[in-house]
Amino acid sequence: MGVITVENNLTIVPTESRLDEEIAKDIERALDRNYYVDADEMAVRVDHGIVTLMGVTNSTIARTQAEEVAMHTEGVMDVQNDLRLIIPA
Repeated sequence: MGVITVENNLTIVPTESRLDEEIAKDIERALDRNYYVDADEMAVRVDHGIVTLMGVTNSTIARTQAEEVAMHTEGVMDVQNDLRLIIPA
């Protein structure tokens, strides 16, 4: 008499293939444009559509913004946010 459980088996399937280098460049350009992010302190690695963000940032907003930028870039399958938060003294 109604839904008891829902099983989510959805996966992300890209509609077209993009090179990892293209994805990384798109992310880097978007990070450069983002007001909250200091892109000079970050590095982007892409392997088969899986993005790894590395480096440091001085705010949780910048860390979150960088992840959002990467996640909403065409061709990205997943994002591993390894950015370290460094709070200035």
